[in-house]
Amino acid sequence: MALSAKPRPEQGVAAEWTRRDEAVMAPVLSRMTEVVAASAQGSWITDADGTRLLDFTCGIAVCNIGHCHPAVVSAIEKQARTLIHTSVVARSPAPIELAERLCSLTPFVDDPRVFFCNSGAEAVDGALKLARRSTGRPGVIAFRGGFHGRTLAATSLTTAKGRYREGYEPLLPGVYVAPYAEPLRTSAVDALAALDDMLAQVAPPGSIGAMVVEPVLGEGGYVVPPLGWLRGLRERCDEHGILLVFDEVQTGAG
Repeated sequence: MALSAKPRPEQGVAAEWTRRDEAVMAPVLSRMTEVVAASAQGSWITDADGTRLLDFTCGIAVCNIGHCHPAVVSAIEKQARTLIHTSVVARSPAPIELAERLCSLTPFVDDPRVFFCNSGAEAVDGALKLARRSTGRPGVIAFRGGFHGRTLAATSLTTAKGRYREGYEPLLPGVYVAPYAEPLRTSAVDALAALDDMLAQVAPPGSIGAMVVEPVLGEGGYVVPPLGWLRGLRERCDEHGILLVFDEVQTGAG
């Protein structure tokens, strides 16, 4: 049975877990399925009633390593037996080695540095803080259909669905939303022209610290934009001293 086809459990162990979940968990995040996962291996999940399901979602596309791969389990177990947390109290070899590896994957960046976060929303918030701090400009341009997270700042940039914003206004000020270049709706030329109009009439470049964009649109429809549009964003950011931030939490770094 495919994971997406699993109906809501009406009886059995899974139904009991569902009732207990709804009694104590805040109903803020909706579930993609009604599965109550008990265990998993590789591409397969076993639910609380023992039904085996093929997992097509894999952590909403951000964890394409399957479930419980022996190498991953071994690495987690090894670290848990060595050191679990240090927060900001001390340095630790493992995150330093990981940062070095990530820096080696960005030869196009001069003197790259890494900042580890707990979530994609925190990474977006960190990018906004970096933009304000380094440019001295408060404004930010986001793009229609984007999803950047559920913190207040990240929600201010999110327009994938209206319900993400509903009930949380007023959101972060100084956020402008420009068209995303979707091949079936808005061409790269038209999207860039609309952005130019925004910079000329609504959002003066001298007040914009960053443009934040998904290089491949995620929740907004899984859209791969024309490369010329992304290059156009790069050119305008370079021209006006604006930071270009790629939110690649779903699409994968690079």
